[in-house]
Amino acid sequence: MTFNHFPLKGLERRHHCGVNYICSLQTGGKLSPEEAYKPIQILWKQLKISKKELEIS
Repeated sequence: MTFNHFPLKGLERRHHCGVNYICSLQTGGKLSPEEAYKPIQILWKQLKISKKELEIS
């Protein structure tokens, strides 16, 4: 593992926690599937942008 991969691990962890939280809300009936989709989509786009900024393929 090179030094450049360390920031990615943090990004993946934050993304994973966010998605888990949203999925839990949806599973618990607090969000509809449609309501849960949008924030997950936003998190995914943020992860892709961050990876691109770090120049990680």
